[in-house]
Amino acid sequence: MQPDELIQIQSQLRYRLLEDSRTRVSGGARDLAAHLLLYLDDGLYCWNLTVSWLRDVLDADRVDGGFFTQGDQAFIPLAESLHPTREVPSSVGLKVDTGDFGVRCVRSSNVTVSFADVESENRVQFALRQHLRALGTRSRLAVALRDGEESVGLICADWMEADKATEPGRRERLDEIARSVLGPVFAALRRASKISPPVGGVKTAVLDVGPGLALLTPAERKVAQLAVEGLSYKEIARKLNRSTFTVDHQLRSIREKLGVCSTSKAIHILTEELVA
Repeated sequence: MQPDELIQIQSQLRYRLLEDSRTRVSGGARDLAAHLLLYLDDGLYCWNLTVSWLRDVLDADRVDGGFFTQGDQAFIPLAESLHPTREVPSSVGLKVDTGDFGVRCVRSSNVTVSFADVESENRVQFALRQHLRALGTRSRLAVALRDGEESVGLICADWMEADKATEPGRRERLDEIARSVLGPVFAALRRASKISPPVGGVKTAVLDVGPGLALLTPAERKVAQLAVEGLSYKEIARKLNRSTFTVDHQLRSIREKLGVCSTSKAIHILTEELVA
């Protein structure tokens, strides 16, 4: 994703999700949207942030997700979050046949689909049931991420016990987040990836970064560089065409990753690495 393109996408999504009275989100969904906007240049981080946030909100044993378009023959989860105190098998990298009836039910639905018990669910055919058994899944919520008519991804929330997916409020909560936040954000990421230069088409320099810089996302490194140069919050925001709210969140994230409580200490650490 190119810098000008990133700025334009961030601006459009910020207005749609955080400012426009007709479409803006509130509560926890607003916090998730604000954080995703900070990391639009790091798609994998956005997926990891999303599944981790959803696992906590839904109190699920596993949440996974990844990009998916209508013509894909298989769905392969790109990121997942597992319950920290239970032995939950990983689903990342495992292929799911999108021709399976259960998957087609999710793909064709405009709302989140719940599977109370995959062992007795007639929408789950043999191959998918075997797949879910291997993952220890008994109950599942699944939703296709869309922005309008555009299909861009899938999110699945799993529980190792039956009927957990049908507990009050869970399906509605996932439905709201998928429709209002995740569909628009991942559609923007998908469109940006299609028009960005292909891998190998453009040569980029490989930076030899220190241990502190290695913890930061590309967007955070840009902010860190300008902070080290002595620019204020407002000056950084103006130079990167971002809001001071965004810059404040990024500097807060930088401080947390470096394990310091002040921006000045973070700048001191990063100055040594950038100058070295």
